[in-house]
Amino acid sequence: MKKTILILAFLVSAITFTSCSSDDDSPAQDPIIGKWKVTKVEKNGVERELSCNDEGITEFKSDGTYTTEDYEGDDSGNCQLSNTLKGTWEKLSANNYNLKLDNSNIEDVVTLNGNTFSLTDVNGDDTWVTTFTKQ
Repeated sequence: MKKTILILAFLVSAITFTSCSSDDDSPAQDPIIGKWKVTKVEKNGVERELSCNDEGITEFKSDGTYTTEDYEGDDSGNCQLSNTLKGTWEKLSANNYNLKLDNSNIEDVVTLNGNTFSLTDVNGDDTWVTTFTKQ
């Protein structure tokens, strides 16, 4: 009888300890989700000074959408929000993402590198590389 009680006590203890695992096993948030700011712009390999056009924040959301603030300088030289662009993003592989701007044919693939990613655009003879840093 003592042996049965001892085995029963052991089983109850084992079940108690194994059933107390953490319920915080939710998947990690995708690293692109959050707010990003332009921190460097290069034209044909030469870094240029950031301008009013580079002031906006790009925010990637967990539902696969993103927004980008588009700023322009006014006649007084002040930066003014002129438009908020919207698009969708899709994870292609570990650090590669496809970005597609709504209502346009503009689509880019970017590679996330820690807390930065770069967007490359070729326009005629010019190659622009814009680097974003997570805020």
